[in-house]
Amino acid sequence: MIKKQKKKEERGEKPEKKKEETFEEFVSQYDLAHNSIFLRFYETTINQFYNNRLIQAMQFGQKLVVDCGYDNSMTDRENKNCAKQLTFLFSENRSHDDPFDLHYCNINPNSILMQSLQKHIGTVHEPWFPLHLHESSYLDKFPKEQLVYLTPHCREEMLEYDHDAIYIIGAIVDKVNTEPLSLAKAKREKIRMAKLPLDRYLHWGSGSGKSLTINQVISILLDVKTTGDWKYALRHVPRRKVHDSAGKPEGQRKIWTPAKNELSKLSYRSKNATPNRMVKVRNIIND
Repeated sequence: MIKKQKKKEERGEKPEKKKEETFEEFVSQYDLAHNSIFLRFYETTINQFYNNRLIQAMQFGQKLVVDCGYDNSMTDRENKNCAKQLTFLFSENRSHDDPFDLHYCNINPNSILMQSLQKHIGTVHEPWFPLHLHESSYLDKFPKEQLVYLTPHCREEMLEYDHDAIYIIGAIVDKVNTEPLSLAKAKREKIRMAKLPLDRYLHWGSGSGKSLTINQVISILLDVKTTGDWKYALRHVPRRKVHDSAGKPEGQRKIWTPAKNELSKLSYRSKNATPNRMVKVRNIIND
């Protein structure tokens, strides 16, 4: 605009007068320069906010270990699926109000798992990225007496959440190999074990597996850490796997079922009826 005005002045033309904007025109336009109530938040700004919260968790938050040492026990497809779940795990943790300080231990940089994770998170190996990656074991990083391995195959239930413990989640997708690998590893390393109290609070359906994804486990841990309520935290278990007290699958239950005395309050509009004519549901049922 300035260059155009200078060219017009050189040609001897009079500069155009800027049209004065009325108050009605000002308030009718909604953008950053006019009537803007909310500021525009860019995706980079939101990412910086989430990353800053993770940096605070690195300094003051509770630590959580993800054991990535099962890549040799999984197929290529399971490794790729596991990498996707690790991406969801990082995303769920980052968006929480009180995130964990995540540590991915026992990683192999040349494994299919880490190569797939690199594709999902391109900046995962950058020094500024708020995630700890360790090729060494968690036994070399943290005190052994604080470690608690979460495995569904042990007998001890985690009835109360320990804010001083360092919980370990095994990064394994066991669709083919269903052996209790995490249980055997915890026994071999002589680490305390615990399992989520799923059977205590949930009624499992017949034929539905009790296995949870890695990102579902961290969602449960995040909620129980904040609220201390297992019933609320276990809402992340897929509803298709759970039965209600009446024996019906949770996903098939209706949201609301009217009683007989409530049917008279409902009404039904007949397709052939006039707009003002209403037929009550009770009369239809009696007929």
